[in-house]
Amino acid sequence: MNRYWLIAISVATLLGGWSAPAHAIDELWERSIKAVKGQKIYVPGVATYQEKVVDKEGKVAEVTEARFEIENSGAKVRAHLLKCTVDGEDVTQEAREDLEREANVELEEFDFEMPYCSDDPLSNAVGIQEDLKMINGVECRGYDFIYREEDHDFKGIVWIDPTSALPLEISSIMTSVPFKEDGVQVMSLNRTTHYIVENGVWKIKNESEDVWVKVRVLFKNVLAVIQTQTDYSNHWILNAS
Repeated sequence: MNRYWLIAISVATLLGGWSAPAHAIDELWERSIKAVKGQKIYVPGVATYQEKVVDKEGKVAEVTEARFEIENSGAKVRAHLLKCTVDGEDVTQEAREDLEREANVELEEFDFEMPYCSDDPLSNAVGIQEDLKMINGVECRGYDFIYREEDHDFKGIVWIDPTSALPLEISSIMTSVPFKEDGVQVMSLNRTTHYIVENGVWKIKNESEDVWVKVRVLFKNVLAVIQTQTDYSNHWILNAS
């Protein structure tokens, strides 16, 4: 697995109880599908990324931090690396080519779709959470759903503001594990994304991932967790006229 794989994916883009299946989705779910698809797309102009590699005893083995500027370059959205450090050492120049290439590939393939907003929304909605969850001072309703991303299966919960019908949190866990990529065995992957509404504008706030991996080192397998956090700011409108 390329060491910059998770950074690239994060620039492009804790599950509670799994509720009983619902045979019909309610009015809020349908409103949310329409609300999300009717939104203007606000792209984060700056992405600040931190990655920690933690061993099974909880000791931090390595910390990588990167800051990107994301801009509209003609007809494309492009990422430019501002700075990258590993354990405090500046590696911007060494990392620039790999990071920018992989981040821009992800951005070119990224369709800015919410994972629960498929063409057939009833096909991936599987249940409704019994309890509400307070997010940003709003009591949100949770909906269970399943989806597929890059040949991997996920199950998730989207928490929706009942007034705006916009999602404020999406949490998901990969179910098609374990799998191998570039010699690394991925044991589990959890992801949580938060959104905010400011001055009537709905936009992504941050995203975190915990990825448990198993790597063969010499004659033994080493288990570690890669913890990432990406904060987004300076949003701009995609394809603004």
